[in-house]
Amino acid sequence: MLLTVELHDDLQPLTSAQWQDLFGDHPDPPALIKLSGQTKIEGYECKNIIVRRNDRPVLSLPVFAGDYPLSTTMDGSIQKAMVALERFFPLLLRPKILAVGFLEGEWGQAGLSPDVDDQTIAAAWRLALQALENLARELKVQATVFWNFTERTIAQIPQSALASYCQVNSPPFCQLVLNFPSIEDYLLTLPKDMRRYLERILRRRPPVTVELTQDVEKVIDRLYALYVAHVLRAKVSFGIQPKEYFASICRHVPGAIYMLYRLDDELIGFDLAIDTGRRLVSKYFAMDPTQGRQHRLYFLSWLEQVQYCLDRNIPLLYLGGASEGLKVKMGAQAMPSVVAFRHRNPLIHHLLWRLRGDISYEPEIPFARAGLKPTLKGIPETSYQASTGDPGARGPA
Repeated sequence: MLLTVELHDDLQPLTSAQWQDLFGDHPDPPALIKLSGQTKIEGYECKNIIVRRNDRPVLSLPVFAGDYPLSTTMDGSIQKAMVALERFFPLLLRPKILAVGFLEGEWGQAGLSPDVDDQTIAAAWRLALQALENLARELKVQATVFWNFTERTIAQIPQSALASYCQVNSPPFCQLVLNFPSIEDYLLTLPKDMRRYLERILRRRPPVTVELTQDVEKVIDRLYALYVAHVLRAKVSFGIQPKEYFASICRHVPGAIYMLYRLDDELIGFDLAIDTGRRLVSKYFAMDPTQGRQHRLYFLSWLEQVQYCLDRNIPLLYLGGASEGLKVKMGAQAMPSVVAFRHRNPLIHHLLWRLRGDISYEPEIPFARAGLKPTLKGIPETSYQASTGDPGARGPA
């Protein structure tokens, strides 16, 4: 058995077939991962640690490196105070991290070949984790992180390797299973107040036109402005995707499609999604906060995506993180996720470990211990009827 390890300055350096072998159950297709690595968010660099057996990839660790402001995990006055203190305590409050996972994507995951024996995988993990440690030293990062791993994907990592890491909650990921013959049948499964609210939107449809397209050249400036404004309003964001990402995604990623929402010929919102045939992955939603709220655009776009899937017999709609309480009330299932981190300074690591309850994400829905299945807290109807600003993103901000 000959194992070799490689470090690539490319988030997705494999063929599509090789990537599918390693990440076959991940929602984001290989072409989308490649585009994300090529366009990049300013301030971050992406790489991939790959272990091969006789030239065949058997393990992949996609990684990104850059500064991570801990203030993004806080709210209100505490967040403002942390932002003010960042320049005085950068190593503590804005550490440079090396993270396994995806900067802008669905859940974090290590790519593992499914038909390789346990002994080979164990040896591959040793090589990959040593390469991760060497890269952390080379980049002089303050912390190494496993970013937004689900219960299943965190279990793929050798538990001995995670013994020195601290784990905190991160936002759950949501998906909607669509096994309904019609949108009316889907609505019947929802809580009464939500069902009535969405039925009213369908009956009294807002004067908004919807266009499915892969050509956004004529509206790219307005579309990008909506996206940037949405990111600036978001509580948590790593940064802003370059305009080229949105302008080129339909050329480079099979199945990429836009839903454009117009009011009197003015673009007031959009969805960007990836149709893989087996699933629809909702990547970005943005809207004009005034016109969008007035015309219930978030809920209209939700219904449009559900109808899109039902018309094409697509059984799964992936909805990303954020606003999981509202998404669950509209029928989605939530999957908890965690961030596992280790600060390279033992004293700071101990302090962050003591503060783990404060920096841990508090889900909008509690998860029962047995199987970590979500149960919904009471979300009053007024919370979505009278929502100010964007009710929530589908996909990262």
